[in-house]
Amino acid sequence: MHVVGIALGWALFAFGWIRVAALPWDAHGLWVLIVVSAIVLPTLTAIWIAHNLALYRGRHRRRAPALVECLYDVDWAGHPVHADWSALASADRIRIDVESGAKRYRMIATVPVPFAAGAAPAPDDTVAVPTTGVAP
Repeated sequence: MHVVGIALGWALFAFGWIRVAALPWDAHGLWVLIVVSAIVLPTLTAIWIAHNLALYRGRHRRRAPALVECLYDVDWAGHPVHADWSALASADRIRIDVESGAKRYRMIATVPVPFAAGAAPAPDDTVAVPTTGVAP
């Protein structure tokens, strides 16, 4: 039954194309479409390319990211911020405290751990200690 359905489908497909092929064929509309497409599409492409080139030419002032001064003197909640940003840039760990309404960033020095990964430190080993001498 399945084969008969497929054969009937192909027969209907062939019959339809035979009817279409028997009709008189006017190529005028097709030629108009081809000529208009051959003119309009390259013209639109050239306009788009010229537009992008104009955008690129106007970009000469911005070949690098804009340098913006980053002042973080007050946080979003209005707390004054105290930090030594140059020292904190190389810190492994940073501690942030809010003391008397001011936010203080402090570096916490990490001491190299002499034991293997996954092993527990001995009770007297120090893993991290607060750094002294950092600006409050």
